[in-house]
This record gives sequence, C-alpha cells and structure tokens, in this order.
Amino acid sequence: MSPKISVCVVTYNHEKYIRQCLQSIVDQKVNVEFEIIVCDDCSTDKTQEVIMEFFHAYPLIIKPVFLEKNIGAYKNFIQIHNRASGDFVSHCDGDDYFLPNKLQAQYDYLSSHPDCAVTWHNMRVEQGDQTYCLGNPSNFLDQGIIDLPVLLRMGSIGVHSSIMYRRLARITTDDQLKLLDYYYALEFLQSGYGYFINEVLGVYRKDPVGGSLTSSSKGYELVKKRLAQHYSDFYDLNRQYRRDIFVGVLFDFIYDAVNCRRSSLDFFILSIKTFSFFSILDVFKVFKIKMFMSKKSLH
Repeated sequence: MSPKISVCVVTYNHEKYIRQCLQSIVDQKVNVEFEIIVCDDCSTDKTQEVIMEFFHAYPLIIKPVFLEKNIGAYKNFIQIHNRASGDFVSHCDGDDYFLPNKLQAQYDYLSSHPDCAVTWHNMRVEQGDQTYCLGNPSNFLDQGIIDLPVLLRMGSIGVHSSIMYRRLARITTDDQLKLLDYYYALEFLQSGYGYFINEVLGVYRKDPVGGSLTSSSKGYELVKKRLAQHYSDFYDLNRQYRRDIFVGVLFDFIYDAVNCRRSSLDFFILSIKTFSFFSILDVFKVFKIKMFMSKKSLH
C-alpha cells in the first residue's frame, strides 16, 4: 500500500543532529501510513551509520538513499522529492526536527481542503544557547490564507522544514536547476492556495555546526541573487503580477542597500524593470510585516 505522506529528509554531515531529527519523525502519531526517505549526500562523518540504525529499527518506514558522491544541497533536494510517492510531501533538513502533531495537523488541513496546495507552520529556532520563535506571518494573513499576490509581496512565508505540499502541485523535477524553496512556493500556488498554521510544530537550527548556505556573507548574497532571478523569471511569465513583485523587491532593495550588500543592485535593477504606481499604505504594510517577521521572540 502506498503511503499517504512522504517525509523527505536531506542530510550531509549531520551526525550530531540526525538522530533527533529521525526520532522526531518516526514518533509522529498519524492516522495514515507515511514513509521517511532519507537522502545522505555522501557524508564524511557517522551520519550514514545513524541512518542505518533507524533503518534496521524501522524497516517499513525508513528508506535510506546513500549517494556515492557529493552532489550538493540543490540536487539532493530535487532527487529526494522525485522519489516521494505519497499524496502529500513533507520536508525536513537533517539538522532540524519535528514537534508532536506536525504531520497530522498538516495532513488534516490538506486532506479536508482540496483547493489548498501547500501548508506551512511557525517554527521554534535554536541558535547557540538561544531559543526563540520566528515572527508569525499568520498575524497578518486573512484567516491564514496565502495566495500569489501575498507571497510575491511578502517573499518567503515559512521555514523550509515546515512545509507540506500536495505532490501533484509540484512541477519542476530537473535536478540540474539551482532553485530556492521560494521558487517551489510560487509553483505550488499556481495550482491552489497556501495556508499557514498558527502553531509551532517544528524546530529549526540556525547556523549549526557545519554551516548553512546563508551563514556567510558570500552565501547570503548568492541566495539573494537567486531570489532576484526567481522574481525576474516569474515576472517574465506573469506580467499581471507586476505591482505585487515591485512592492516585494522594493523592500529587498532597500534592506540590502541599508546593510551595504551587493545583492541590492540585483533588486534595484529588478525594481526598475517592474516599476509600478502603488499605494504608500500598501508598501508600508508590506515593510511592517517583513520587519516583524525578521524579529525574534525569546522563549
């Protein structure tokens, strides 16, 4: 019998974290069958040994994939999601972990709302000796609903490890493309709306040992350049969203310029390309939301 939910775990040198990650997933109480596909990107530590321990303990749930050479985070993500067979697909980075009821809450919403393509939820962040929650975008959403105009104006809605989407909403499967999760969010919302669950259902480790793509200024600028390219590509195909894109990229231009980041040039060029007349109130609302979401609430 095919599982209803596929949980995709991407990992590389996560020996310190992968045990808690996998345990948090196998411990989920869900009233449907689910699988856990773990794709290890040729780790050089003991990550694969831990994965095999879980495979032997949960052979009907854990499906390990060990790559013979390191292919990088982008290809790893696409390849593992290509293997998902469930109607609904959840994602978790190997250094993050789930909290109780995460899978059930997202499955319940998606299965009872056929017009919904993707869900996110709030996350607790662990950073060194600090623990805090991200700014909650549901405070600014109409009943938690996210559509394309909202996403284009606000940018990223939720942490990658909070997502669960309808598998049929995913279109791009080419592992040669270097795509951010924002690209897939835009793709999902072309087949249905999104929903943000106003609960903390997972934990995101920020800049753990081993680093992340955005942990360096160079990595951050690379991500922002790709984000600008995603905006530009989407605009070329969907000119009707010009104003929403302009309002969104205007914030990124100002924010990166104030912080003296070279990526501000990419957003400046894009803001010229998409320039539209707009309401000052609309821009103020977007800026207020983005600044709120960038703040942390200590717990």
